[in-house]
Amino acid sequence: MRRGRRRFLTLAIVMALLSSAAAPAQAALGYRLEPPPEQVEREREEELRELLGLPPEEEAPGDSAEAPEASQEPETPEEPEEVFPVVTVPAENYSIVNIGFNNKSLYLRSAPSAGASRLLLPFATERAFVRETLENGWSRVIVRGTEGYLPTQYVKDNCFPMYLRRDYTIDGVALTEDQYVYARSRDGQNIYDCYTDADISQHLPLNGALLMTPEEYYEKNRDRLVPVLIGEGETSYSTSSANWGRNVNLDLGCKSVDGFVVLPATYFSWCQHGGSGSRADGYQLATVFSSTGYDYGGGLCQVTTTLATAADHAKMYLAEIYAHSRPVTYLREDSREASIWRNGNIVYQHDFTFFNNRMNPILIRMKAENGIVTAQLYELVLPKEPQTDAADGTNEAKDESTA
Repeated sequence: MRRGRRRFLTLAIVMALLSSAAAPAQAALGYRLEPPPEQVEREREEELRELLGLPPEEEAPGDSAEAPEASQEPETPEEPEEVFPVVTVPAENYSIVNIGFNNKSLYLRSAPSAGASRLLLPFATERAFVRETLENGWSRVIVRGTEGYLPTQYVKDNCFPMYLRRDYTIDGVALTEDQYVYARSRDGQNIYDCYTDADISQHLPLNGALLMTPEEYYEKNRDRLVPVLIGEGETSYSTSSANWGRNVNLDLGCKSVDGFVVLPATYFSWCQHGGSGSRADGYQLATVFSSTGYDYGGGLCQVTTTLATAADHAKMYLAEIYAHSRPVTYLREDSREASIWRNGNIVYQHDFTFFNNRMNPILIRMKAENGIVTAQLYELVLPKEPQTDAADGTNEAKDESTA
């Protein structure tokens, strides 16, 4: 009996070997091989062991056979507690927001805490700029040029200045052509939730076809806008022939920005909009604070300082401003020092920027004449429409307090 079993097992093994050896030849002749030879051999061995009553072969650790799914399932690690990072709004993405509250005891604080010192009391219709939204429920904002902290819940969603294309009445609110509103876009729709200074709590859903961007508003009304002086700065310089190169630079620097218009909710940047200070643009060698003592464009810091003083007087937000490493002689008591520094003739390392936080365009006028550098900022506003008196038919200008 044992000899018969051995012969049968030997015959089965020989047949299995012949079958696996014939598999490549069959594949070469184009036969379909299903299942794979390894699987066939493994199944035959299992059948033979079952027929002979032998126990199944135990697999050594590290074999290619996969373990049962239950034993392979890794332990699920505990998820770490979610941390909400500080969301920083890049300078170029500054947006106007509205402070939506009437609580007279809610002040702008010097730190993100209700116990911090008070800086100022914002109005219910105050416009502000969000710098950071903190994880502790506070936001770092700028109100009227003062930086501080307010609870995030009292800062409304980001709004941008928009203007009415024509007269329009909605929900009993009469809006006039060219009137500005604070608009917040609805995602995926051409509908804007708009607010006015008259009622900051009521949003008016306006179709985008009724609204103009600041660029469109300026192009439409540029010939009608009236300049109103809102800020001015002056510094002095020597007209001596020994300072000829520096005086040329002062003149070119002033002319590079004279007549420039800063639209609402946009930045003025000297790097982008001011003079390059390069030899190719006509700038001369003059004294600078450097290892060599001279460079092309020397003196442009006096131009930016004068402009920064005017912007500060106009209550613009001075977004980027640097002092010199050494004292300068042209500063006055009310001056805001604004140095610029560059590596080479083109690429600036220190910039001077300010943000137009008004709802009207701002016009820059600058000149260097007779030893005085002058910078003036004008707000470009529409002229007041005459008001007709129905009793006698005469025209009277609107009272500013009721306009």
